Amino acid sequence: MPGALGNSSRWLTDLAGNMKIDITGTWQQLRRFYPKSSVAGAGAIALVILVRLTGSLQVFEWYLFDRMMRYRPPEPVDQRLVIVGVTERDIPKAGFPISDAELAKLIKRLNSFQPRAIGLDIFRDLPVAAGRRQLGQLFRTTKNLIVIEKSVLPDEQNTFIQAPQELPANQVGFADILLDADGNIRRSLLAGGGRLSLAARLAALYLGKDGWQLENGKQDQAAFQFVNAQVSKELRRFQANDGGYVRSDSFGNQILVNWRNSDRLPIISLYDQRFNPNLKPLYDPNFDPQLIRDRVVLIGYIAPFSAKDMVNVPAISDQPIYGVEFHAHSVSEILSTVLDRRSSLSFLPEALEYLGIAIAGLAGTTLALRQTSARRTFGSLAIACGGLGLFSYGALVLSWWLPLVPMLLSCAIAGLVTRYFQDLESLIITTQELSAQRQQTLDEAFNALHNGPLHSLAELIGKARTQRLELSLLGTQLESLDRELRQVYESLRPDSMQQEELPPLDGLVSEVIHRALQREFIGYQNLKYIIRDIHPVDDSQLSPKHKRELCSFLDEALCNVGKHAEGCTKLQIVCKQEGKMAYLRVVDNGKGLPASTPIKPRGGTSHAMQLAKQLGGEFRRLPNQPKGTICEISWSIGRR
Repeated sequence: MPGALGNSSRWLTDLAGNMKIDITGTWQQLRRFYPKSSVAGAGAIALVILVRLTGSLQVFEWYLFDRMMRYRPPEPVDQRLVIVGVTERDIPKAGFPISDAELAKLIKRLNSFQPRAIGLDIFRDLPVAAGRRQLGQLFRTTKNLIVIEKSVLPDEQNTFIQAPQELPANQVGFADILLDADGNIRRSLLAGGGRLSLAARLAALYLGKDGWQLENGKQDQAAFQFVNAQVSKELRRFQANDGGYVRSDSFGNQILVNWRNSDRLPIISLYDQRFNPNLKPLYDPNFDPQLIRDRVVLIGYIAPFSAKDMVNVPAISDQPIYGVEFHAHSVSEILSTVLDRRSSLSFLPEALEYLGIAIAGLAGTTLALRQTSARRTFGSLAIACGGLGLFSYGALVLSWWLPLVPMLLSCAIAGLVTRYFQDLESLIITTQELSAQRQQTLDEAFNALHNGPLHSLAELIGKARTQRLELSLLGTQLESLDRELRQVYESLRPDSMQQEELPPLDGLVSEVIHRALQREFIGYQNLKYIIRDIHPVDDSQLSPKHKRELCSFLDEALCNVGKHAEGCTKLQIVCKQEGKMAYLRVVDNGKGLPASTPIKPRGGTSHAMQLAKQLGGEFRRLPNQPKGTICEISWSIGRR
């Protein structure tokens, strides 16, 4: 058992170590894939989500929903419904409001054609002209008649309109209409305040003839379901955050109407021969009873100037439709869902909606990061947004309402913001690189001038002051100074700085030593021993720039010995590799520096310290024993 426990412990330790490596590696890959500029894209995604949560995008989502509904594939007209309309030309005969006698005549004639249900979308809480007694009798005896009231949603004057007293409660349906904040209709209120709507009553009457019963839902007790002996169909109840809605009023039992993209429902006038040339008026002797038989008939005003019973349903038409048409669409929605298995509108859970918005933004961010120019980014984002639009349209054809507007905004804004910050970051990096390159050029120019021509010029000045300058050699020394200045210029030319191939470092070091010791420095006058400990080193990872900088360090160190190491008799120069580190070291036994002298990071010293840091090494300058100075730079072998 102890051995088994030990093996298990080791296995768990190895597993944890591997998981740590995998997580670390994945995190590093993500950081390379999504640099700092992608944080701006994440901020844009969060902003879009926050704006949507406030409800500010509702109107835009509704508008796009209406547009796409209009462009869905056409569907056939629902043949189970027909509208009988009181038109402007009917009013002179029928009266306005239509009289009780005329209304009784109309209901009696319609019922003679054996419709399944009749819906009267005309208020009749008070008598109108003559015929109330006859109309009341029809109200009591016509069992398939539903008459409207306004009893759930008060109007601007906070008034309600009662149904006729002669009707039992089960033949009354409210005609209250829900308007969205933009004044348009997208929802149908089926129940509220213990009452049913006109559409719900008519649908229940029609389906009841086929054995369907209206009950409370199983998945949602507040919803409606129709049940017969074989199957049941539950109508999905509207929730406050369905589709493009945010914290909307979900009072009562509402459904979001899945509008048909079809021709308008047939409308039959009472007397007007010219209203619909394809359908004879109801009172025409040759009227076809089959237009009414076994259907749902809705009676209402088709008189925009007199009745003004118009509503805005942009998912159907750019122009207002008649109120009775809206109720017909509501009935058709229920019948189609139950009998035709036509899909109701569906929606993703809220969490998935916001996940989709975030994924769209992430896609925009990724596209911006992968493109090389602003034009390519704009093109890619335009294609991505077009793809989102087509995908959302296809989903709506299948009756799924996706959050297209916030997904489009998330994709576009996140991509554009990421592109902007990526370009800004690139500009900053380029500026920093140019500044660093300029500083490097200045440092190299200083070192080249300081270690070469300026030393030669100082010697000439010193000899001139001590009158040791031989005029016969002046021209030769000035020519030598001219060559050194030209060499400095040639070494700092861009094409020389960017050359890719340089000799091995040990060869370059030997050249620097040879050139430096040719100078007539005071520190070289007493030299007796020059020890060259030069060995090949692995310089495969050193760039030409770094090789030149190491040679510049060595040149300056040798020049400092020549200028400052008074009494120096021994000079040791080392270039070698020890394990994973390589060294360039200059050791003299001259006057040297006091042990307490600090290293001041300026001039060549500062440049050497920066170079050592870049190469993963160290710069040191310290006293030699028993006297003299050690100047050394080290770097890591294989450092990239």
